[in-house]
Amino acid sequence: MNDLPQFDDCVIAYIDLMGIKERIKSQYTLNTIWLFIKDIVDLCATNERLYCRAFSDNIVICEKVNKEEPLIAICDVMNIVKEIEFFMFHIEFPFVRGAVVCGQIYYDNDYIIGEALLKAYRIEQENAVFPRIIIDMSINELCGRKEIDLVIKDRDDLYFYDYMAAIIECGKRNLLQSIRTLKANILWNIQTNYDCPKIVSKMEWLVNYFNESCEHYNINCKISMKELHNTGIFCEPLRLIARKPNKDKKVRL
Repeated sequence: MNDLPQFDDCVIAYIDLMGIKERIKSQYTLNTIWLFIKDIVDLCATNERLYCRAFSDNIVICEKVNKEEPLIAICDVMNIVKEIEFFMFHIEFPFVRGAVVCGQIYYDNDYIIGEALLKAYRIEQENAVFPRIIIDMSINELCGRKEIDLVIKDRDDLYFYDYMAAIIECGKRNLLQSIRTLKANILWNIQTNYDCPKIVSKMEWLVNYFNESCEHYNINCKISMKELHNTGIFCEPLRLIARKPNKDKKVRL
């Protein structure tokens, strides 16, 4: 009986690297995945509170919740999520999707098991759909139902991490160049997958998120209809994001 695991409340992020299965035979893809994952694992290792495991095209990050200061675990995990999202500004892929939840988990050097892991996986599979990381209501409850920074509601009433706001507001160096690189990556992914409706629908969502973020922060880098048409997409995507443009909000680039 002493060998039975002790489950703890944890904040857990389950993240899937999108589009990898279609390219896994490429050595370039494998090298890119390896470098991407290694950087994330190394980053997590700098914080002894964080647990990180990577397998295939998935990354799991979690941290035990300090009941007296529950926001610490949320902030630690979300900071890694931000860095993962920031990586996609600079490489052709991967775009990512996933979920962040709070719940019971046991983990050690060999195992990770628990209801929260299954919940995060289920949300990633069934609800994330687009290149977004869903923030489960259990995170909101852990915060005492306070509003969480950098989380916005989508048209389907699901909340997701607003990584563009995180990157823009933290004032990263060469911000405009990073945004232009992300724009080029989005257009490249559409152009190379224009005949795959499943992938195109995900990229259309990303176009809307990208454009509405540029509108909100008055950044002159939106993807135009002409640029979309040049990729082979001839219908204007619906506006999917609930955030409204803020014409008074300016960012120094």
